[in-house]
Amino acid sequence: MHCDKTPFVLCLVTVMLTACGGGGSTSSLPAPQVAMPSFSVGAGTYTTLQSVAISDSTAGATIHYTTGGSVPTASSILYTAPILVATNTTIRALAADSGYTDSSVASATYIIHLPAAPPIAAVTDIHQGLIYQIVTDRFFDGDTSNDNPPGSPGLFDANGFANSAEADWNLYWGGDLAGIQQKLGYLKSMGTAGIWISPPVDNIRVNAGSSNGETGYHGYWPRDMMRIDEHFGDDANSWTAFDSLVAAAHADGIKVFVDFVANHTNPIGAGIASPCCGRV
Repeated sequence: MHCDKTPFVLCLVTVMLTACGGGGSTSSLPAPQVAMPSFSVGAGTYTTLQSVAISDSTAGATIHYTTGGSVPTASSILYTAPILVATNTTIRALAADSGYTDSSVASATYIIHLPAAPPIAAVTDIHQGLIYQIVTDRFFDGDTSNDNPPGSPGLFDANGFANSAEADWNLYWGGDLAGIQQKLGYLKSMGTAGIWISPPVDNIRVNAGSSNGETGYHGYWPRDMMRIDEHFGDDANSWTAFDSLVAAAHADGIKVFVDFVANHTNPIGAGIASPCCGRV
């Protein structure tokens, strides 16, 4: 390189950027780094749920985060709204932007110790508690042996409790009197003083057709008001499951109210001779 006719300053810059006799290669500066994200709530132990917002001082940067403790990358969850922290959680976040190197990873661990729920005083009078209404078939399946009883096969949909979005809402789902009995502790914990159950009596045993609503899963299509439906009790239509529920409920201080619809039967006129009431 010859610099004798080049102004000194220009020559000096040229010397700094280009090696004399070289091939004209230039050096590049490293890309700046995105600022590390910050959390609106500091790491620590809390006795309430926390809503944690993440921000970054680099304008235009996107934030990605994880909540399971793993190292976040540009393919991790994109931050768009505050994160609700309800259990012990470690949030780790990374910020990225075009033309920048990714930020350092920010991390914060939150320990959530929620206070114990206050005890509910024992209900000693029906007026002190609530009455919980139950459609038996839709409550809880406590005895799978009566889901599809031989006396009325084909009226049960196994998708019911497992996948209600795919289930036929006009068929039986498996809830029964045994299921209610198994959940008495749950009901009592809410301060329940009485349960009002849908009619448990023996309903029609055939599909009444889609235009009629198909089945009597709800209990309001009786064919014999003196027997318990086989989907709610047993194949013998005995009162065993009903009596067991009533005894257990009373032991827990819970009254049992039965919805009894004596003013109508079913849409297809099915019935059998009843020992007390004749044909229904």
